[in-house]
Amino acid sequence: MMTDKLYRETVRAAIGEAQMNSPSDDQISLLFAHVIKRLIEFQGIRDSYRAKKIAGRSIRVESYYFKDREGITFHDDGFVGFAGWADDTNVQPLLRAALDWVEDAA
Repeated sequence: MMTDKLYRETVRAAIGEAQMNSPSDDQISLLFAHVIKRLIEFQGIRDSYRAKKIAGRSIRVESYYFKDREGITFHDDGFVGFAGWADDTNVQPLLRAALDWVEDAA
């Protein structure tokens, strides 16, 4: 269960410090595995999210009430986007997945 709230800027900083803001396809695949794990554990909304990896450096999510929204996106300028549509609660599994990914790479 997730108890401590994470913030987008905190996770962006961790990714930047680990120099992981321009990941390879293999690194994206590892991140995707963390996203799936965290989405399965997440209890924030009634229906679970589903994730899909798309070409490039992006992971998209969907739920029963929306399709194809940003999950995690790595931009060419180094910025990492985390579910810009989501509030601070519903973004938690994505932030935790990204932090797990950084910690596993350390």
